[in-house]
Amino acid sequence: MKPFPYGFVKKTCLAGFSNYNTSMGYWRAYGKVWLIGLVFGLAITLPYLYAWGSAGEGYEFGGFLVNPLDGNSYLAKMYQGWRGDLQFSLPYTAEPGDGAYLYLYYLFLGHLSRLLSAPLVVIYHLARLAGAVFMLCALYRFCMAVVREARLGWLAFALAAFGAGLGWLGLPLGIVSADFWVAEAYPFLSAYTNAHFPLVLGILLWILTPPRQQIGVEDNAPFRQVFIHSWVNALLGLALAVVSPFAVAVALVVCLGVIAARRLFRRSGWVSQVYASRLIWVAAGSLPVLVYDLWAFGSSPQLGAWNAQNITPALPAWDVLLSFSPVLLLAFLAGWRFWRERKTLDEQALDAWLVPLAWALTAMILVYLPFNLQRRFIVGLYVPLSVLAVWGLDWLAGGRSRRTWLLAFLMFLLVLPTNLFLLLSARFGLQTHDPLIVLQQDEVRALQWLEGNASPDALVLAAPRTGLFIPAHTGRRVIYGHPYETVQAESEKQAVLDFFSASWSQAQRSEFLEQRRVDYVFYGPE
Repeated sequence: MKPFPYGFVKKTCLAGFSNYNTSMGYWRAYGKVWLIGLVFGLAITLPYLYAWGSAGEGYEFGGFLVNPLDGNSYLAKMYQGWRGDLQFSLPYTAEPGDGAYLYLYYLFLGHLSRLLSAPLVVIYHLARLAGAVFMLCALYRFCMAVVREARLGWLAFALAAFGAGLGWLGLPLGIVSADFWVAEAYPFLSAYTNAHFPLVLGILLWILTPPRQQIGVEDNAPFRQVFIHSWVNALLGLALAVVSPFAVAVALVVCLGVIAARRLFRRSGWVSQVYASRLIWVAAGSLPVLVYDLWAFGSSPQLGAWNAQNITPALPAWDVLLSFSPVLLLAFLAGWRFWRERKTLDEQALDAWLVPLAWALTAMILVYLPFNLQRRFIVGLYVPLSVLAVWGLDWLAGGRSRRTWLLAFLMFLLVLPTNLFLLLSARFGLQTHDPLIVLQQDEVRALQWLEGNASPDALVLAAPRTGLFIPAHTGRRVIYGHPYETVQAESEKQAVLDFFSASWSQAQRSEFLEQRRVDYVFYGPE
């Protein structure tokens, strides 16, 4: 058996932390990475394994424990790739229109599912776990590069990986705050919820991680090194634009924020060459995809109408305070510490502070801009807040290690119930047979029949909840099935409800079926 390539791990996962405390030993640090990764992996995997084995007699787990609305829409996109499509078309709309090169990541997973002869949902969750591994490596790399003390770097990594907010306090009042459902903001919730959020966060962290040594404009870096870094950043920008175009804006604005802050606090005209280069090359790599996306939405009436109703407004201020505390409050304390100590910081310390500060501040600005998709820019916000919170904790503890760890332990106890409630909710959903989480066996058999007998372009009329599962499990289109991905969702949903109601006569139903060219009516428990 070949020895484990630890040198590669050290260069990748440990890169960016120049002042690493070597007295710990690299092997000990490597063991901690695996321990945290193992606990993280078990936490985001065991609930799903339990769900598959505990759906109950006569029921089958649908594959998603958090946000099944979007989860099934991702399966529907994967189904299009599985049947060989290279372009995405609207699966939840009766008239999908022309296809477009969108959602390429999920189309690729669908092609991979067909190539491996594996169920779509299995490939989906394997991709989710692979994205979580990549995200954890990038998160560790980021924390160790930004936090220059090993003890605080480990604390920031653990807090960012497992942390949440105080949302559990609102549950007795019927309040479900963002730390239970805005998955893109929290690493743990991202990895627990879907396949592309952890991948997006990992790419974003890789772009924003400070280098081991800051390269100034006066340095003459080898051409080969500059060439490789430039193309790596361009490819990262391309990948980020393909998977999540809105995260590109976060990466670019944070780079701009770091550059502007360098000018503001050093006033020598020296600008970080590294972040200026990343800004240029990430923008260059992502620009073709972003331009195509704008053209696709502008040239297709169906995609344009779909995009117009895909609104994700900003969270209320009270929700942000509840779902990001206590790290948010400690981040404010860290900001005050930075302001007091800014004139005494050396170049490396200043750069370490500026990255999480720029990320947190620019994200807050983007989230509250007058724009229909404000919440999209909240991706990964818990990470910079966690780093700042650790600095705030350390300052509050007077730099004493034991006191810092005691305060950190108390903070973990405060936020732990949120993720515990999140994990335990899986059991509750299964016990109550939540219709968005489990399917009845008769429904499963009907979906299998539909997949095997209906033509690929068949249109199905089904109740709203059933319409969610039909494109995901059969690839057939529906009149209504999703509140955002069905064009004119409200009117289409009402038409479906009217069809199944007692207020419509048989003549009205027949006329509706003929006008809409419906091929099948799914008549089930709904």
